[in-house]
Amino acid sequence: MGHSRAIKSFVEQELGEHASVYDSANFGHMLSDETANILISLIRLSEPNYVLLIGSTSSIKLDAESFDRVNGELVGRTVLYWESDGWGRGKPVTETMKKWFYRADVLLHAGGVKGLSSYVSPTTLVGLAPHTYCHLLFAQEEMHPPERETQSKSVMIANNVTRSKIPIPGVTGLSGSYSRWDLARRAKKSLGREEFQLYGSGWPQNWSTGMVPFGDQVSSIRESRISIIWDHYLNLPEYVSDRFVYALLAGRVHLMAQGSRLSWLPYSELTVLSGRSPSEMISIMNEFLSNTDQKIYDMGIRNW
Repeated sequence: MGHSRAIKSFVEQELGEHASVYDSANFGHMLSDETANILISLIRLSEPNYVLLIGSTSSIKLDAESFDRVNGELVGRTVLYWESDGWGRGKPVTETMKKWFYRADVLLHAGGVKGLSSYVSPTTLVGLAPHTYCHLLFAQEEMHPPERETQSKSVMIANNVTRSKIPIPGVTGLSGSYSRWDLARRAKKSLGREEFQLYGSGWPQNWSTGMVPFGDQVSSIRESRISIIWDHYLNLPEYVSDRFVYALLAGRVHLMAQGSRLSWLPYSELTVLSGRSPSEMISIMNEFLSNTDQKIYDMGIRNW
């Protein structure tokens, strides 16, 4: 939904009638034939030179026959695909995604697909494109720095996908989901619910404040002194979730789980903290919060 809002905003303000946007979330419960018919109608109606697939194609369910029908309408058209998500245990790459990987003329990715080269055509141009933010949707946050005053000490925006009442490390949910659950539990215990703001779905009762609208993420992070997160799929060396860039735009220090060192990140220009376990991250968080208000603000504003 967030990507759709951002793209629609760009199209309306910059391209007008020269482009159209369709939210793939609408395909969620459709049969393969229905999805193919809609895609074909859209292609024939707009007659595009370029087809952009932004986000993930996992919700576009097409069997082999339906995909071939759609692909037939794309002959002579350039397909650009940006895969934004991380994939692995608990959330494998789908067969439809593999078909789009192979069909794409240009395939950009956020580092979230292991073994991507095995899915693409020899002629596909492949490149790394980590998450960024929409300059239109977050225009105000881009122009104005954060206030010095905060409402709480720490914030975490994340969904709980452990998929069981009693999470089991390495078994339930996605890779890293138990550690995310444990990080939230420890932060809540360490700071209390007033000083630790948890947003997202799937958490135990009374843990989360609720969902944050996509466009309010930066302002929500600005209400706290530090943003924390345990991302899924730390085994993917270049992948980090979009929450990272929202924390930077918020002008707050970001504390994340320590995976591989991201080759594309200018660490010397930012204040990014990392820990190897939830308990270590809580220690780092509390040590950071022991600094003066001025130092906390100065360390965060480097990221803005």
